[in-house]
This record gives sequence, C-alpha cells and structure tokens, in this order.
Amino acid sequence: MEVPEEFPFPFQPYDIQKDFMRQLYTALEHECIGIFESPTGTGKSLSLICGALKWLLDSEEREKAEAEQLLSGKLVSASQAVAADGRMPTATAPTTSTGTGPVAPATERDDEQPDWFTSFDEERRRREKVDRLRACHELKARREEKAKRLKEQYRNAPIWMKK
Repeated sequence: MEVPEEFPFPFQPYDIQKDFMRQLYTALEHECIGIFESPTGTGKSLSLICGALKWLLDSEEREKAEAEQLLSGKLVSASQAVAADGRMPTATAPTTSTGTGPVAPATERDDEQPDWFTSFDEERRRREKVDRLRACHELKARREEKAKRLKEQYRNAPIWMKK
C-alpha cells in the first residue's frame, strides 16, 4: 500500500505535519510501533488524528473490497490457482535473499512447513474468514431489516404516539 500524499486536514498542512502523517500511516500500515516527536506547537495532535483517520478509512475500504471478493468467490487462494492449460502451477525453487542460489529444501529447514500443510492451513483460514464475513453480512442484513420495520411502524403510528 502506498502512503497517500493528501490527508483530511482542515487547512493547508506544513511540511512537518505532512511528514508526521506519512510516517504515522506507514507505521500503522506495517503494524509496527511508531515513536514520534515534534516541537511544541507543530500540530502533533491534529496530525495524529488526521493521519490515523486516513489510514482507518483506507483500511476499512480495503477490507470491504476484500470481503466482497471473498463473498463473491472471486478471490482465489494460491492452492486453487490453475494455469491456463488446466494444470496446477509448478512451484519455483526459492532463492536466497541475494538471489544467487537456491535455498535448502523444506526438509532441511526448521522454519518452514511442508507445502501441502501451508496450502491446507491457508485454505482453512480463508474458509473461516469467509464464514465470519457471511455471518457478519447476515447480521447486518437482519439489523437493517429490523430498522426498516421499526421506521415503517413509526410512520404508521398515530400522531399521539410520536411524541
């Protein structure tokens, strides 16, 4: 995710405020701890609020789009990906961080699970997320229906009951 250039600031922010909001956005996006300092009177509080608000709105937008993809079945996990010729894609051998050579096979490494296990776990997590999203979607639909019924009851109620 790219850090935005514009933030919902009530007036033209100073460069120090823009930098503050960008750094805050980055820290929130990477889920890391950020320690920020700035001289007195530079607008730290407002910059914190505006930067966090922008990240929250962007994050919710991303989650909403992902939820729609998951619920519609358009988001495909790596284990479900199929090559154009109908075969499962072949895995490429991982390389070292320098890209100079292959990494030791999974059987020789302690920090990696077998591919089948990783694929199964990813698919299980995806299914659980879809189930949670469907439950939330159904709950929201029920609440909206109830609110609609209550509004209709209020509209149809006698005037003396509307005080």
